[in-house]
Amino acid sequence: MNFVMIEDGFLSLNECNTLIKKYKNKTNKETLSQHVSYAMCDIIGEDNLNKKSIKLINKYRKMYPSLEMTAEKWGMKSYFFKHFPPGYSFSEWHSEHCLTYPNRILCCQVYLSDHNCGTEFYDPNETVMSKAGRAVIFPAFWTHTHRGQVCPDRKDRYLLANYGFLLNDS
Repeated sequence: MNFVMIEDGFLSLNECNTLIKKYKNKTNKETLSQHVSYAMCDIIGEDNLNKKSIKLINKYRKMYPSLEMTAEKWGMKSYFFKHFPPGYSFSEWHSEHCLTYPNRILCCQVYLSDHNCGTEFYDPNETVMSKAGRAVIFPAFWTHTHRGQVCPDRKDRYLLANYGFLLNDS
């Protein structure tokens, strides 16, 4: 897929399990609905995660140098921890850049758990499977319209999400 980078082993299984244990009870279950079907919380003060993220984003920047040609400077915000209970997913087609979030230019997801499902991209009709420790980075625009799949094994799903955003709009 164009402009999609997949990095297996971004986090170790131990790091994934530690983050799940630390944050799973801090999510707000009241946010669960048919459309936004995950509970989430902010990840703050995870220095090791931040250091690894800088390396990951720099690798993406080297792969796609035109990313630095945006009209405005951009940066990354902190991660959100997302929990999808059994039967839930963000199953509507969407992109991360929208009227609600017009400043997003990049999406970074890190899967914290293994599942027989993943993130399905509309075009070219490909799926990035959920694998603990796997990071995937892609543009936030309509060109990368996607949706989450429901875990057919009825397991809890956990992931981290981070967004590149234009600095003048933050």
